[in-house]
Amino acid sequence: MLYIGKASLQDLGYRLSSYFVYSGDRQSAVPKKGHTWSKQPTSVVTWAVPREYFFEATALEEYLIFNLKDHLPDNTVGKSS
Repeated sequence: MLYIGKASLQDLGYRLSSYFVYSGDRQSAVPKKGHTWSKQPTSVVTWAVPREYFFEATALEEYLIFNLKDHLPDNTVGKSS
């Protein structure tokens, strides 16, 4: 696991396009130029939150980052220098 983030009020595709672009054959995605990862990402995992509980997405993100921060090399929020 490299990173935890949420799509907020944008759709998932918009969020992913912040970090990835289609590969030449459009069968997969590659990291955008200028964005570096500590390791090459190999997959994306999503966790749906029911629309009526959208406000829980932020709490879930904060909870996961707080509890996994030592294992998330590409998350910088919540880390002390």
